[in-house]
Amino acid sequence: MSGLYGGKGAAVVLVLLLMAGSVGIFLIGQVLNSVNPDPYNFSEDYTFTGTLDDRICTGTGSTRFCPENDNYHLYQFDITVSSVSRTENMSIALIFDKDDTMVSNIYKHIGKDLVDGVQVDVYDYGNNGIDYRLYVGEKCRLIKIDITAEDRDIVGTIAD
Repeated sequence: MSGLYGGKGAAVVLVLLLMAGSVGIFLIGQVLNSVNPDPYNFSEDYTFTGTLDDRICTGTGSTRFCPENDNYHLYQFDITVSSVSRTENMSIALIFDKDDTMVSNIYKHIGKDLVDGVQVDVYDYGNNGIDYRLYVGEKCRLIKIDITAEDRDIVGTIAD
């Protein structure tokens, strides 16, 4: 009988050691990530002003990093603007190559510009009759966005 309990005891000890090892590896990974954080893993908040249906509108937006793989940097950009007549929600994906340029078969690079003293690359993107002009700084940081369509003319900048 004692041999049976010894085998169960060894199995319990082995499971406990495996669990402790897993927790240890997780903690080491967390420490390494905090020492060398991913410079692309950030989010930003934005404020918007402009016109929607020829009425003054204001709004907010935010970017959220969505880790995909080592070849691309993907951010989800959600925007909400409101006027007295309606509220509009918009959402676009911002996709960058590993060299920090927007994917050329989706976004058209139209040149460089200065926004508040920051050198930016300027891209155009259209979706469902809405045109987006994106002003992108270093490390895939969206500095400014212009949104135009028949019913809107809106500008967004990083919130203070």
